[in-house]
Amino acid sequence: MQLNTIYHGDNLYFMADMPNESIDLIYIDPPFGTQSLWQSHAFKEKVQELQFYDIWGGGVNGYVEFMVERLRHMHRLLKPTGSLFVHLDWRMSHYIKIELDKIFGVLNPASNATNFVNEIIWCYKSGGASAKRWARKHDTILFYAKDKSKYLQKFTIEKSEKSYQGKGYSTGNKNVTLHTDEYEEYLGPHTLVYPKDWWDDVGMIATSAGRSDPKKFLDKRSGWPTQKPIKLIQKIINATTDCGDIVADFFCGCGTTINAAESLQRKWIAIDASKTACQVMRQKMIDHHNLLVDIDVRPLTGKDFRELPPFEFEKAAVRYIGGVTSHAQTGDSGIDGRLAFDGTPIQVNKENKPIGDNDRFRGFYQPLKQHGRGIYISLCGYTSKAKERATGWRIEGLDIQLLTVEDVLNGNYREQRAQKRKPSA
Repeated sequence: MQLNTIYHGDNLYFMADMPNESIDLIYIDPPFGTQSLWQSHAFKEKVQELQFYDIWGGGVNGYVEFMVERLRHMHRLLKPTGSLFVHLDWRMSHYIKIELDKIFGVLNPASNATNFVNEIIWCYKSGGASAKRWARKHDTILFYAKDKSKYLQKFTIEKSEKSYQGKGYSTGNKNVTLHTDEYEEYLGPHTLVYPKDWWDDVGMIATSAGRSDPKKFLDKRSGWPTQKPIKLIQKIINATTDCGDIVADFFCGCGTTINAAESLQRKWIAIDASKTACQVMRQKMIDHHNLLVDIDVRPLTGKDFRELPPFEFEKAAVRYIGGVTSHAQTGDSGIDGRLAFDGTPIQVNKENKPIGDNDRFRGFYQPLKQHGRGIYISLCGYTSKAKERATGWRIEGLDIQLLTVEDVLNGNYREQRAQKRKPSA
């Protein structure tokens, strides 16, 4: 486990080899189960269009299965004094809390012995509103301790909220605007108390954030559609870790967590399935901290791949290029995985001969047509008949990559859809 390193690939792939009880704090901001494809045009200098895939075969069950497999590893990786923060919203937080209670051994949530610490409500004002319901203006952050009898060795919060004494000030004139000093004067003297489990002191990132001096502004909008403010993560890191402790984010996105950790002199580990996200993280560390960081890809060789059993070969190939293996293949067109970044279907075949134009190869046409692009990975290449079939698909406008293991190991693949060539004048 290399510290202060960005890992590219499925987090499950890397967590499996990390040592037990080695991390002080894990904060994750995983997909929220929105069943949507997030898009932004802010990364035009890097990719044609940023896409973040949050669509799950099998619905809630598929999402929960994906998360539970990873949350079990996170529990194993935490030190006895360690903490886990899982950032979600109204869609999946209640499902995941039930699973976290099982993983962390919470038999009675009302008991003082429980390892569940807090359900933190992060309130914000940005976003739209609806006349059909009360506006959804908060996220839920689930806070668990590896061992509640030991986490207090690290946990510390200061009295920071004001509690006013005596009678408050009121007026029937709704148009009256009070400045801060006037507000405190009318409300009278106050004392400081410990903060509550609803946080309204950190807002969403302003639309104009970082425009004046983007290289010095840690909260510059990066274009990542689910970017969180750095002050929110700093608040968590300050409360649960000491200088030199290890902070990990296994769904790191544009790198807010590692920027917060670096600014507070913590060691860190970042993992993301998107190659583009890893490159953006790396550039942020250069811009903000003058720190050149390695991007680590799983160090397998062609020999390693060939020695894997077929099913393990499929999983390794999918994860090596930043994909997530399928959990319910019967409900996902029988494909072996999808790119976590934009949901591109991936098919893998381990045959000790070139892949021909067979039933399984032709069966990839439907998921390819549904998505518009796809990746096929083989051990020994493709026959001329298979290549002709793929050429026909490309003529239809379907973007298919035919890759070998050597292509995967050498990084000879595209994460995004190929740009269409403009016709010459």
